[in-house]
Amino acid sequence: MCPALSRGLCPGKGLLGPSFMPGSSAEVQSSICIGRLVQSLFPWLGSPSANLRLTATAFFAELVKDHLVEKTKLLKPLLKALLERSRDPINTVRQMAMRGVGNVASGAPTKLRGHRAAVVEVLCRGLEDVAGAEVAAESLLALVKVLGQLKASAVGSALADIARSTRAFLGAEEEVLRRLAFTLYGTLASSASGRRSSFSREVEEVFPSLVLHLRDPAPAVSDACKGALHLCAPFLGSKRVRRRIATSAGLSAAELQDEICSHLAQDCPALLERLFSTARSCCMGSCQASQVTAVTVLGIILDTAPAEWLQRWDLAFLWGATTGASVCVRGTKNEKPRDTTTEEDVFLGHNAAKSNPAQRGGAG
Repeated sequence: MCPALSRGLCPGKGLLGPSFMPGSSAEVQSSICIGRLVQSLFPWLGSPSANLRLTATAFFAELVKDHLVEKTKLLKPLLKALLERSRDPINTVRQMAMRGVGNVASGAPTKLRGHRAAVVEVLCRGLEDVAGAEVAAESLLALVKVLGQLKASAVGSALADIARSTRAFLGAEEEVLRRLAFTLYGTLASSASGRRSSFSREVEEVFPSLVLHLRDPAPAVSDACKGALHLCAPFLGSKRVRRRIATSAGLSAAELQDEICSHLAQDCPALLERLFSTARSCCMGSCQASQVTAVTVLGIILDTAPAEWLQRWDLAFLWGATTGASVCVRGTKNEKPRDTTTEEDVFLGHNAAKSNPAQRGGAG
């Protein structure tokens, strides 16, 4: 049992001592019930049973959203337990741990800054979790919550690490990973408003993906991408491109892509070349959503790029890619619309407690 919990949970003792002064009898009763539940479930975290560890971790992940936890001394031991479970061998347990760490931003925002180093470190590690895409998705969502409370100055050098790790998901096969990655990148841009010079380099790296996925086949991804593009626009070097994005509220995604490519051809040829290279790589990749967006942008580049540029590019490749666009797009449009809620359930595990953890991540 956690040493802090072993001192007792009754009013006047241990975690609910004099430092906690509830405002009503209902709060007193709630705090007592919460304390007793925590005391009962804490031993499950170290159980050899994966189901017990999952149940306790999932419960604590939701509990930290309650503001009563911030008023008591429960936050520190609960956060420590969640950080420890983030290394659990079971995917779904790690996923619930990441969810809980992110929920601290909702339940104890004033205390988050004091734990920012440990919180950011464990969530960055979650982005590198290759054993379970659902863990990475949960980490992306948690970072959106955490960075929504913290500014870039509080995150420090980790901001660049988060940005680089997030880029890896912008072209992911899974729709939910792409959507969360673009959402997180928009949050990064909002947090980095005071670090314009350093974050401008990150935006230049991700800008081609922002342009490509404006017409992502998944509407939720397209919307997230457009939101991120608007938040990242102030970090771009070209004033004309910045101004066009800022005033593009009435433009469709296709019109905005046309406008951006046209301005890049005139003002930022190096960035247009990077967009071309990224689109070409996406065409040769395995993600169908990225292939569809890439061939569309390549067609726009053919129309906007100066003639002397085209002489340097592989026109045979461009012709093959763009003529194949209609086939790709038709195939995508003929598919049944995706049920994004169902896909998100799979990745973010709304039914994770009902699944068999041993089958998800190994023996418990």
